[in-house]
Amino acid sequence: MTDNSRVVDSRLVRVSTAVVVAFAVCLLIAGNSSAAPQVQRAGLRPIPHPDLTKLEASVSDQIRALRETFQELATTDGIADGNLAEAHGDLGRLYHAYELVDAAEACYANASLLAPSDYRWHHLLGRLRESAGQLEAAAESYGKATRLAPKSKATWVHLGNVNLQLNRPVEAAKAFQAALELDPNEPAAHNGLGELKLSQRKYVEAVGHLSRALELVPVANRIHYSLGMAYRGQGDLEKARAHLQQRGTVGVKPRDPLTDELQDLLKGERVHMLQGRLAFNADRFQQAADSFAEAVKADPKSARARVNLGTALGRTGDAEGAMKEFSTAVELDPDNVTARFNLATLLVRSGRHTEAVDHLALVVIERPQDVEAKRELAKSLIRLGRNDEVLLSLPAVVDANLGDEEPLFALVNLWIDRRRYKEARDVLVRAHERSPSNGRTAHALARLLATSPDTALRDGARAVEIAARVYASTKQVAHGETLAMALAESGSCAKAATLQETLLGVATKIGETEMAARLTDALRRYRAGTPCNPPVAAKP
Repeated sequence: MTDNSRVVDSRLVRVSTAVVVAFAVCLLIAGNSSAAPQVQRAGLRPIPHPDLTKLEASVSDQIRALRETFQELATTDGIADGNLAEAHGDLGRLYHAYELVDAAEACYANASLLAPSDYRWHHLLGRLRESAGQLEAAAESYGKATRLAPKSKATWVHLGNVNLQLNRPVEAAKAFQAALELDPNEPAAHNGLGELKLSQRKYVEAVGHLSRALELVPVANRIHYSLGMAYRGQGDLEKARAHLQQRGTVGVKPRDPLTDELQDLLKGERVHMLQGRLAFNADRFQQAADSFAEAVKADPKSARARVNLGTALGRTGDAEGAMKEFSTAVELDPDNVTARFNLATLLVRSGRHTEAVDHLALVVIERPQDVEAKRELAKSLIRLGRNDEVLLSLPAVVDANLGDEEPLFALVNLWIDRRRYKEARDVLVRAHERSPSNGRTAHALARLLATSPDTALRDGARAVEIAARVYASTKQVAHGETLAMALAESGSCAKAATLQETLLGVATKIGETEMAARLTDALRRYRAGTPCNPPVAAKP
């Protein structure tokens, strides 16, 4: 699904005009064979069917329920490779969390095949293989991940550690240095380099890196052993003895969000979340809402569960229920911009613009580049008549999408209201240059060029050029009127009068009395000859 949704917290989605979510599918296996049925794609590995009997009954029951939902989803046509990759990836995470290595490996391998440019699956596959002692394969996976995401500190550190175990000092040093270039205070990279220098008997460098790692993470008492050995290599037996006496079992590792998230899957809330995502992707919104409600019951303080529940309720048509869940999510996590945006969107739809503005203003502060939030904010501010505030956000909204007519003409009219005609002209020029075939924009620009109150901005010749194309395409009286104005502004009064006579005849014939009166007044001016410049016209 595309709409205007956006992912947060891995896969929680924000809602737009229609409360929409683009949840990643969680592909869970079904069946009784040794490999689970799955959507067919060339080259995918069969996923082994793991033994669930060793798991707690509540967990295995939840996984079985997920399998049933997947079986229906897996037989649905048209599943995109990206969604299928997310599905394999989520399933791999679940198996990884429960140390079901073979099944997790197949899932990650399939996810990386389906989404070859997504580093996450290579990274997690590396973690899985490293923990299973498959160091060569782990190094290969980490290497692919670093090429796809060269700014992932954790991946570089893991690659360095694996190369260190494989006795590849040059490769290990490059990986640790890459991590330190991203963050000079990465303790795991300093520790890795310290261990490497120690193995190379470069004791001074080893002491430097190990001391820095210990300084950054004082509780990592396992570093004391290596640091003591480095001091002993230097011949400083007193310091060596002091550190060796403090040695312990607590090591240091990089902060790795992808791996750390695996522990969340051991919680009841997360399993219900997976169930809900599967149901949502199968367009079973009530079933999804029921599963998300179970996630909320498992953890009433989970803002992410409530955002998901609100989204699903919105798709069932329960806007009030959705707003209640988003409101609670905001109370639980005031910094949750997704919850605020979703809530504000529903408030806008229900006409509660003052409340919506309060939430949207905070979203824009938190995400100053969020054009969508600025658009919704501008929409509510316009409805409230708070035009001075609108001008703080609306220009960015218009520049982000010059083809979006609603904010474009709102901005043009605001500039005209403030007699800032140059700004109004400039934004219309940019929009026209971006989409020259857009008739409404072209007509508005031609009209402003012909009738601007700031006569220095008038350009009759250009107005004629633009207005002529529009009128030739539509033959509408209003467009012909603008062309006549442009002709008059360019000094072609006779041509303006001839065209105006034709337009007047059409307007009279179709009963447009008000327009006919306006055309008659202008016709008198055009017939009088030069100068016949048109007066200021209404807003475009």
